[in-house]
Amino acid sequence: MRRMTLGNPETITKFAYNATNNGDDEVSGELDFSTLTALTECEMSASKLSSLSFLSTFPNTIIKIKCARNDFYNMSLPSSFVSYTNLRNLNLSNSGIKGTIPNLSNLTSLKAVQFEGNTTNAHVTGWRAHLKGRHSITTSYEGITAVASDFALPATITTIDLRYNGLSAAEVTKVLEACVAQSSFTTGTVDVRFQKNGGDTLNSAGTTAKDTLVARGITVEFGGVQ
Repeated sequence: MRRMTLGNPETITKFAYNATNNGDDEVSGELDFSTLTALTECEMSASKLSSLSFLSTFPNTIIKIKCARNDFYNMSLPSSFVSYTNLRNLNLSNSGIKGTIPNLSNLTSLKAVQFEGNTTNAHVTGWRAHLKGRHSITTSYEGITAVASDFALPATITTIDLRYNGLSAAEVTKVLEACVAQSSFTTGTVDVRFQKNGGDTLNSAGTTAKDTLVARGITVEFGGVQ
């Protein structure tokens, strides 16, 4: 990737770079958004970065991080997120990330979190098929396998999409119980379908949490075999 110089970076409010679906013109290397002090949106797809360190370089003006369909294969989520108090949408889906989802309660305006689509199977198409071929990813790759022991969500949350990962029934239960703990979470969707490691079924505690959420009017999607 060539180095690019931006004139008046303090006036830029949106960064967007969406490469072609095969990654031929991808962004690569490292990104640092710390000089874009008015940035509110970051949108990037079909690129391959060296790490996820860019996630800690945004100014607190950031509202939307949409970095879906990138090559973040085998990269772990950070152990914590910077307390972006204006961030509403966080989307790192279909990028091959792995590891543990940290406590998200410090993202006090967060409405939607999308970390789905990190595993692979015989039926993947498009960008996920490109990732599968590029890295020779096998069906044993599990993507996100856990949430932090202190996992919690902000009161503003309305959407959680964790489909196609490797959460066990116990980890799915922790997600659902974190949703229950937010009494303000009364509308929206929680999607935890298609998990490896037994997360395609619910244990008794998970069933209780699911029923509580459904009674509030929340749609809870679970089950399905990858």
